[in-house]
Amino acid sequence: MAKRDSNIDPFNAGEPVSPWQDPESETRDDEGQEAYGAPHHGDSTPKPPIGQMAGFASNNANGPKEPRTRRRSADSLKREMARQARAQRTRNKTPGSIARRIFKLILGILILFLLLSTGSSIASCAASLFTPSAPNEPYDIPAFEEDEDSPEAQCLLLANTRMEHLLLAGTPEHAAVADRIAAAFTQRIENDFDLTPDELGVNPAIVAEWAIGSLIYKGVDTHAFPEADDPYASVYFDVEACSMMTMYYEFQSDLYDYLSEQGLYLLDIKQGKELADAQKTDIADILQAAMAETGSRESSMRVRLTLQDDTWKIDEADFERYCDYIFGMPA
Repeated sequence: MAKRDSNIDPFNAGEPVSPWQDPESETRDDEGQEAYGAPHHGDSTPKPPIGQMAGFASNNANGPKEPRTRRRSADSLKREMARQARAQRTRNKTPGSIARRIFKLILGILILFLLLSTGSSIASCAASLFTPSAPNEPYDIPAFEEDEDSPEAQCLLLANTRMEHLLLAGTPEHAAVADRIAAAFTQRIENDFDLTPDELGVNPAIVAEWAIGSLIYKGVDTHAFPEADDPYASVYFDVEACSMMTMYYEFQSDLYDYLSEQGLYLLDIKQGKELADAQKTDIADILQAAMAETGSRESSMRVRLTLQDDTWKIDEADFERYCDYIFGMPA
């Protein structure tokens, strides 16, 4: 066994180098093979004894040992790079990374869906704002599966005809509703100012025509029960119309402001102080402005019919109540 060099400091010696990491090991192996190979002709160099190799003969020398250059071989570097690549692929395939990718994908789909739905809603709202509604849009009678003599078809035709006549000036149906609106407006003028509309300079008939002219309707449903103990039918409409009382409150407020500017008080008017013709003209203009500023409101209306002697007829009392409601007349 070879002796360890006593001149090597064990605490300052370098790291041990494995044969496959030290490129000089191949040189030493080759030298050893030559040392123990067959002797050449004329070679008088004696063969070293067994147990002592020529490559390690310098271990017994007292001279300083030369440092060896340490570096990794190309194969070792390739193996290390392959190992790191496999470790990186393993980390990318962990359950946590896969779950995060799936979550990001789902989140992206949801955001895209919200953007598309919001964009379509904004576009539809903008289109509805700039689409004018045709006034007094008539209702198109839908085709029933039954024939024209069915109870539903008969009642729908009667109700639709009544709504058309309501809008048509000169018909009894139009005149009846117009008189009710004019009467309601006149009553409010007399109660609030102790004056007739003529003394105040306003015309109730103009108010009635304005209210009826604002009506827009559309039929939505029809039900008929001819076999009931008290046979009846109901035809429903979606309606839109201006409220007379909403307009009146606007007119009343503006009129009070005008009278105050003119130095007139309500008490003076109630005690019989007459208004000048110019003042009446101004008050008529105030009424026109109030009607122009009053918008329509949406509501629903029912036309009720009863079966009398095998004939469907409109319930006039119920029709008047709904007209009072949609035109905003006081109860």
